[in-house]
Amino acid sequence: MYALAFLLIVAVVPLTWAVTLVQEVSLGDTAILKCPSNDDNHRFQFWQLHTENLVISPTNHYNKDKYKYDVLTGKLHIRGVSSNEHGLYTCVCKHITDNSFFSETVELLVKRDWEDVYETDPFTNVFRITMTVVLLIILAALVFVIYNTWLDRTARFRALATDEESPDEAGSSHRTPGTNLRPLTSLDSHGLDTELPRPPSFTDIRLNNTGI
Repeated sequence: MYALAFLLIVAVVPLTWAVTLVQEVSLGDTAILKCPSNDDNHRFQFWQLHTENLVISPTNHYNKDKYKYDVLTGKLHIRGVSSNEHGLYTCVCKHITDNSFFSETVELLVKRDWEDVYETDPFTNVFRITMTVVLLIILAALVFVIYNTWLDRTARFRALATDEESPDEAGSSHRTPGTNLRPLTSLDSHGLDTELPRPPSFTDIRLNNTGI
């Protein structure tokens, strides 16, 4: 009902809007919003909460355990601030000499503990799981590449070792039959001893002379 009345006032009475203040408060603390439109020429009328479409005024029903305001200054207290209270709060004041209204808006920013965000935020948890899976895939790919490189190097080393050993084996196979052959000088000497006639000795010459 009072929200409807506020809309009617906005439509009929000249009203000035401006976002002039930005206030930060930690999660769970009590936020204290000053009414920037309250001055010597204007008197506080009500607060409008854009997030909940709620009007806080002396004639309106609201959660008194959550919200409390000062009638003279318009200062608004919000207990146990949560992320739901993040948004714009408009303080509306009325001119003391006429029916014009003047308002200014305060933007409330709720600061959250990043550790709590990391632990409770679903998007953060999904992102963390995705990054973990991606890192595991990258590590598995690196291990696979390193293992294949090691296999290739091992195969090349074995091939080089085989190529280096093959000339020695060939040389030893060529030398094996030669080890059974005797030296040529010994063969030639034995052949000369058996085939060539020996020169006559002194005993043979003496026997020949006696026979004559």
